[in-house]
Amino acid sequence: MMQFPQDDKKLVAFVRRHRPVPPPAPIGLEQRLMSLVEKEAVSCHKTAKVRSLIPATCAAALMFAFSVHNWFTLQQQTQFTLTNPEEELETFLIESWQVTVSEAANASYPLSSEAYWLTLANLPTK
Repeated sequence: MMQFPQDDKKLVAFVRRHRPVPPPAPIGLEQRLMSLVEKEAVSCHKTAKVRSLIPATCAAALMFAFSVHNWFTLQQQTQFTLTNPEEELETFLIESWQVTVSEAANASYPLSSEAYWLTLANLPTK
């Protein structure tokens, strides 16, 4: 054990001689303290359960919102695409045929195909 200096021994002797007397403990103090500890432990346990449910609730809400959004988007797509597939196919074929015919009509060929090939054959090579 450590040896204290002489000054400390005098201080310890002074405190022992002049220490105050503590007041007497109230009757039933221990029971009241234990009941408060039990109540606090139960309330902390309940708040811990609630706090652990918050992230799970947020994740479930996000999943629900995402699935509802996808469901509505899918419903809107199927309403437009599956209303009448035959009409859509007919419209697509008519429009694509018109584009093909209009491109052929607008194309200007100043030379006949034979003259065009001859000009390609006579291009200078590097």
